[in-house]
Amino acid sequence: MKTIENTSVIGMLILKYINKFFRRDTCVQIKFKNEDNVFTELPSWLSIDNNGILSANANNDHVGIYTLLIKAIDPLGGQVQQEVKIEVGNTNQSPTFVKLPSNWNEISTGNIKEFETTIFLDQTRIIDLANTFDDVDIKHGDSLSFQISDDGLNWSDNLTNLASITTGTLFINPLTKQQTGVNNIYVRAIDLQGASSSIKLKINILNVNEPPFVNRSEAIKISQSMWQEKFNLIPDKPEFKLDLLDLFIDPDETDTIDEIFPVLPPWLNLERIQGRTGMLLVGNPKIGDIGTETLDFNAFDQSGKTITYRLILEVQNINDAPILKENPDFFNLNPESLNQINLKHESGDAISLIEKQIIELRKSSDQANKHLIQILENAKRNEKLFLLSREIILGLLASSTIDDTVNELESYFINSFNTDACKVIFFSEDEKRFGKERVTSPDLATDLFRDQFKDKDIIQGGISHEISSFVFGAKAKIIEAAICKLDCSTVTGIFAIGSQTLGRYSSEKDNLFLLFIVSALSKFIDRIIISESYAKGNK
Repeated sequence: MKTIENTSVIGMLILKYINKFFRRDTCVQIKFKNEDNVFTELPSWLSIDNNGILSANANNDHVGIYTLLIKAIDPLGGQVQQEVKIEVGNTNQSPTFVKLPSNWNEISTGNIKEFETTIFLDQTRIIDLANTFDDVDIKHGDSLSFQISDDGLNWSDNLTNLASITTGTLFINPLTKQQTGVNNIYVRAIDLQGASSSIKLKINILNVNEPPFVNRSEAIKISQSMWQEKFNLIPDKPEFKLDLLDLFIDPDETDTIDEIFPVLPPWLNLERIQGRTGMLLVGNPKIGDIGTETLDFNAFDQSGKTITYRLILEVQNINDAPILKENPDFFNLNPESLNQINLKHESGDAISLIEKQIIELRKSSDQANKHLIQILENAKRNEKLFLLSREIILGLLASSTIDDTVNELESYFINSFNTDACKVIFFSEDEKRFGKERVTSPDLATDLFRDQFKDKDIIQGGISHEISSFVFGAKAKIIEAAICKLDCSTVTGIFAIGSQTLGRYSSEKDNLFLLFIVSALSKFIDRIIISESYAKGNK
């Protein structure tokens, strides 16, 4: 058996013995046994010249053992034939780079290809290395393994707090602020023979602004941006003191913290110390201060991220025995007690029991009136929202294109709701359908909003500078927003309204109306896209 060493360029087999054993005037024929075990003409990669020399131009696609039938016929008709086997052997080839996902940009095509991308701290980029590299020898039993390095010299499957390889998948997940800035990751594929191929990844890691946090181990977290602590106080007891110095701390060392303090009750005072957040609280409530005080201390950083420390102070009257409440017929059973009652008016003068009852009834009446006024105000507000919703829906019904629909809604919120900014963004590459200014890369959007929309359809309150610039543009100077996921079946995206001041879109605000409008918008967008696709398909 003759063996051809395949170099993937040219393999050569010369059967000189044909001329050695047969006369010059002998006719030589060579047939090739195909996959059906039938002798046919030679394939294109095999040829024989007039001198009886058989040549092979083989590559890895031709690896295997083949049978040739050599027949010699002399001028008198005598003939002889013989089967000869030839083997095309495999020559190991190095792995080759194929491609990276679209969110990587090629910056160098030298000996080692270089690519770059930008991600935020705590975000993850995933690369399937089996699709990134290939090897022509895999179909002949070869396989690839993968390694990473930060210098191209020392290789492993893990770079602490930056990247790791698991079952052929590269996970890039920077975890600490030390990783911010430009980081290099070399990736190489190695076959079973030790041949390898490498690429260089250049990753610009952006710091993610973190909000201030409440530095009180005793406080209870009641929401993502609020911590709460409660104290029960007794009137006329020793002075109440609460050390809230260094109440707020920002993990971003270069950030500054601004604070907004609530209006304190008259019996409570605070003391600030230069260079430290929080305060000292000192006070001594009296009997007249019985009740509950809810005090919100707010802090926000330069990017507008906020945190709230809610302090609940309940001044309790533990000396009142509920005798009359539990015994409403007390005075009928004890009429002599009426002569011993000593009720004081706010002026200090003594008053009768009936007068005291009238005063309490007036207080109850005032509270009922306030409650009624609040109910009427809510009714008026709901009526206004209903009318506004009606106008928005009618406007959307009149729109026939996505551009008209979105323009109508954005204009309505800015003009009728006095919104500082309103924007609809689609996570799509289809600029023709949605408009260049309203589309963004789905990968970039996913990286930015993955944690924001975890287990919810709307985010409210202060937003980071990164999100503000991404949604509204850097010039908008939006520090607080309400951002909703579109509820479309045909495309993903967001609807956002923003404010240049705090307090308009806090997490405590009612969002039912906004979610209703976004749901309606999503249905109109689906209708238009489906109608356009149907019309296009019928042409």
